[in-house]
Amino acid sequence: MKRPDTPNVRSRKNPSGERVYFVDYFDFEKNKRVREVVGPRKAEADRRAAEIYQQRKDEYLGVAVPTANDITLGELIDAFFRSKVGRVAPSTIKRYRIHAAHLVAFVNKNFPKVKNIRAIRKVYIEELFEALRRQAMEPKTLNAQLQFVKAIFIFAEHEGYLTESPAKRIKPFRETKQSQAVPYWSKIEVVSILAEVKQGGGRL
Repeated sequence: MKRPDTPNVRSRKNPSGERVYFVDYFDFEKNKRVREVVGPRKAEADRRAAEIYQQRKDEYLGVAVPTANDITLGELIDAFFRSKVGRVAPSTIKRYRIHAAHLVAFVNKNFPKVKNIRAIRKVYIEELFEALRRQAMEPKTLNAQLQFVKAIFIFAEHEGYLTESPAKRIKPFRETKQSQAVPYWSKIEVVSILAEVKQGGGRL
């Protein structure tokens, strides 16, 4: 690939008489000249020419540039909440925000260099739950937190930010069996029993 030149900014008049600006440069990869219409403002055309030059120079030098799919954990959570507006109850959103706070605080404190969700690994999430478990969080609450974590990373998959969720293979926590509710007689059953006792002359 040849070293890129700075794109030219040119202008022309439309049949209506309006002047429009465009960026003109040669694309060596496609081996053809490219003309990209920008609009009626020269300042915007100059800015677009600078962007194209910087992008092509980075490619020439082999500089890694962020892709459109790069997103931070905070940005992902914000996008997730926006997708839930009008679709879930306010009380659910409130619970989600508590779970989100746990996740963000843990990652920021323990993995401050993680700036992109693609850098989040399964082991980081497992460490989060180990920390919450040490804080005596109940298994039922841990599972609610896990459901939220899984939900935001599944959302990231669907939106094209991830190819696979780092929480995909994390298993839920075993919940203790709830004590069975004590059965009560209904009003009809009580009336029926009292009637039978009365008829039989017995005592309850």
